[in-house]
Amino acid sequence: MTFSPRFVVMSATAGLLLVSLLTCASPSPTAEPPAPPDPGEASTAAPGSDDSPSDTPAPVELEPQPTKMPPARSLVPEPVPTLEPGRVTGDVPPDLLDAILADAEAQSGIRQEEFTVVRAEAVVWNDGSLGCPQPGMMYTQAQVDGYWVVLEAGEQQYDYRANDRGYFVLCEGGLREEGLPPSEGSSPEVDQ
Repeated sequence: MTFSPRFVVMSATAGLLLVSLLTCASPSPTAEPPAPPDPGEASTAAPGSDDSPSDTPAPVELEPQPTKMPPARSLVPEPVPTLEPGRVTGDVPPDLLDAILADAEAQSGIRQEEFTVVRAEAVVWNDGSLGCPQPGMMYTQAQVDGYWVVLEAGEQQYDYRANDRGYFVLCEGGLREEGLPPSEGSSPEVDQ
């Protein structure tokens, strides 16, 4: 009688699985010995038997423990909160905010101390342009985690857009609605 190679492989795999399961089910040599019975508890030893340790462990009754289920998660994404003007959340990493302030000082000639942070929040940009597309440039069409920082000095606002890797750009066009993150725009449509 001849067996197909597939049958031989499947039989060998089943045998190894059975041996593994039997090995896992046998008591471990490092298992803790059962606790001695309480003084008020009746002994299960037969009268006249010696109290020497046995090779067979005494059966231990375990009480069933309730299984803790993890809390249910909602499949609905939470919206990015919007901010009123003048409110700062502190979501932007300090080193990124320092770099943006230094760039604003270099661009404008105004000292960093004279800038007011009008907006500093974590956002999800619609694409790689960070909501500030430049003519002739191509960007990834995937959403990009990042930050939106708006600084003000006098009557002038400086609109900075950043990704979560530390790259940032001064958006010279100002606050344009078509470039806003999905949570900030008037419609959920993708940028054109």
